Parts: sequence; structure tokens; C-alpha cells
Amino acid sequence: MDTKNPERGPMLIISGEKGHTVPRAIADALYDKQKRNTAVTEFMEMPNRGHALTIDNGWREVADTALAFVKRFGQGRALDIPPIDESFDVPLTATSIGPPATTVPAAAGPRS
Repeated sequence: MDTKNPERGPMLIISGEKGHTVPRAIADALYDKQKRNTAVTEFMEMPNRGHALTIDNGWREVADTALAFVKRFGQGRALDIPPIDESFDVPLTATSIGPPATTVPAAAGPRS
């Protein structure tokens, strides 16, 4: 990643307080490097969370944090984001993420 590229857009670095896969020192080093960029760079540590922020209990708070950041720094773009379906409170697993992948046949002939 080109840390000097002002066109990179806003960046939010989210870390879990109890995460050991990416220690806080690594997240801090990334933030220190990126905050020199003229684009917005923010860091958020989620309390009592490990590395699997988006699939553990409390994922909704993580999603809300990221969504609030996107709404604040959407660079004037209209963001029509539907509300979270409150009835969907099922822990995500490899089998509940979505349908199995399918193979799409390649188009005949050269690509342009």
C-alpha cells in the first residue's frame, strides 16, 4: 500500500482489545504509518474483543462502528444503506455465510 497516496481514501483500523493474532503493537505501527497520509486515518480498539471481530458475539457493534465511519467520511457520496435486520442474530459459521460457490463458464473468444 502506498502510504503517501492522498487518493487512498479514508481508513479505519479496528483492533480487538484481546486479540493476539495481530498484537496491538502491530495495529499501532500500521496506524502510525498511515496517519502521516493526508487522508483521514482513524484507529478504534474494540473492548473485550478478540481477533475475529466480525464473526464473534458483538459483531453488530463492530459493524455499527465501521458503518458510522463510512457515513462520516463517504466523501459526499449518497449512502443509501438499509438498516440491519434485527431478526438476523445467528452466529456466522462457514456454512451460514452463503450458498456454495458455483463455477461460471468462461466466455468464448478473446477478452477485450
